[in-house]
Amino acid sequence: MNTKNLKTGKLKSFIASSFLVLSDASVIYLSLILASYLVNLFSGESIYIGSLYVFYAINILLFFYSQLYTKRFDFWHESRVALRNCFFGAAIILFVLTSSNLDFPRPVFVLSFLFMVFFLPISKFILKRVLYHTGLWKKPARIMGQSGEFEESVFENHYLGYIKSDKDYETLFVCSNGLNAVMLNKIVEQNLKNHREIIFTPVLKEYDFSCSTIYSIFNSRTSLFSIENSLLNPINALLKMLLDFIIFIILLPIFSIVLGVIVLAMKIAEPHEKVFFAQNRLGKDGKIFKCFKLRTMKSDQSFMDEFLKNNPDEVAYYAKYHKFKNDPRITKIGAFLRATSLDELPQLFNVIKFEMSVVGPRPYMINERHQMGKDRYLILALRPGITGLWQVSGRSDTDFETRVKLDVWYVKNWSLYNDIIILIKTFKSVILRSGAK
Repeated sequence: MNTKNLKTGKLKSFIASSFLVLSDASVIYLSLILASYLVNLFSGESIYIGSLYVFYAINILLFFYSQLYTKRFDFWHESRVALRNCFFGAAIILFVLTSSNLDFPRPVFVLSFLFMVFFLPISKFILKRVLYHTGLWKKPARIMGQSGEFEESVFENHYLGYIKSDKDYETLFVCSNGLNAVMLNKIVEQNLKNHREIIFTPVLKEYDFSCSTIYSIFNSRTSLFSIENSLLNPINALLKMLLDFIIFIILLPIFSIVLGVIVLAMKIAEPHEKVFFAQNRLGKDGKIFKCFKLRTMKSDQSFMDEFLKNNPDEVAYYAKYHKFKNDPRITKIGAFLRATSLDELPQLFNVIKFEMSVVGPRPYMINERHQMGKDRYLILALRPGITGLWQVSGRSDTDFETRVKLDVWYVKNWSLYNDIIILIKTFKSVILRSGAK
């Protein structure tokens, strides 16, 4: 990269980073103001929070330490780092305030922390999109190797801000697919002297290294990556069950009302048909259980033989996706229920019966056991979920083989934070009605 473009890139990065720092500082300040206003409004007391401003600067310092202003991370990864720093910063502030016997409003402290956790990721997302469109957040980059889906995820992600460039680029991504250690080392050595930054994907692409521990043994000049099976930790298993319980309690009032309306509508439209539908599915450790759903198909399916005879393309589609593209069995109400995923509401009963989890692998049918492949023991090690990684990665547009791979990745890399991400993405998919059929 020539010197002029390099200086321009540095200047843009500095301006963009400055805006990000100012934005975070403003969000922290406004969180304090909003928290104090609400406490004043409901308590009627005049609260002075001047002593808290200095301590909240700790969060900005922690963000600097975590390189949130100098490195480019994906939205979900950066949000996790920012959230962790907010918790750590809150602990430091609380310790300093209590040990120094300073009089501070605890409700303001708690509320401001909650506001920060909520508004910081949103403000970062909006600001980076604005900076990208102004050109300040754009950074030339190139990808070497068999990238495929990876290239799309890098260059179409405005939050990262990388733009494709084969000549003047600051960052080089190296896809390790098909490369051995010797080839990878050669590529890094050849390019490191000419580029400020080289990022390469790990050879073990089926594992998430974002939460791994990286350390070195100095005497042997060896870097080590430590990955753990989180699901073997009983505390994590308990946390997953706790998340299921919390989600159930939150959804119970809404669930009762929505389910009542749907049942009434179905009875009016088809008074002689059943409302609920139960199907045998594979549960944890391969145990068979009744998976509950709202009925979305016609009871009389005698026309299907002729339909399949006249539509061979549907037979081919089913072989790949394990469903029909234009399924004539689905009722009008059923089409709406599937598009909004409301047909899966009764599966909350399966959650309470500990047969399913809110988030987990797909509940596979019994005749799909052998098609799940050699990794089926991994998938069946967890309770199946109402939603999962498969559902927020294309949903019904995802073929069966890809769904299995997504479920295997989910199990291998399970974390409570990943479950929360999937829940948020599921809500978005349901609202946009993307891919559900």
